[in-house]
Amino acid sequence: MCQRSLLGRSLSALGHEVKLLPPQHVKPYIRGQKNDYNDATGIAEAVTRPGMPSVEIKTIEQQDIQALHRLRNSRVKERIALCNQLRRLLGEHGIIIPRGVGSLRKQVPDILACADNGPIVSRYSLELNRPWFNSTPFMRHPISLGRPRHLASASALK
Repeated sequence: MCQRSLLGRSLSALGHEVKLLPPQHVKPYIRGQKNDYNDATGIAEAVTRPGMPSVEIKTIEQQDIQALHRLRNSRVKERIALCNQLRRLLGEHGIIIPRGVGSLRKQVPDILACADNGPIVSRYSLELNRPWFNSTPFMRHPISLGRPRHLASASALK
């Protein structure tokens, strides 16, 4: 994916006709080992085939929305990993918490208040108080962050 949309926009601005080909459709035309020469001959052969599907060049707004989605997904994965790690640690200390971020959030103040838990449990429990962990606007769906409606459509994400 690299910088193909940036390069495509730049070449289009210079008056060239840009056609982006999906890699999975070019792969059957590449013969031999992967190197620049074989890649170039495979692309040249694929582009001459009739009916070869092409991909539209993404606008800057579409790339921004895609970046927001990817960033949010990585934050959600981090939060889930931290919850699971804390749940396992607490389980080893005999503290059983149901699945879900909400149940952890509700029980963390009680866990921190209990002096019997020890410093490790308290430290992991404090991790739940990070700003990104709690219900911040970023953790909600990125499109609800005040973007114009026409940029938030499903077709803008393709």
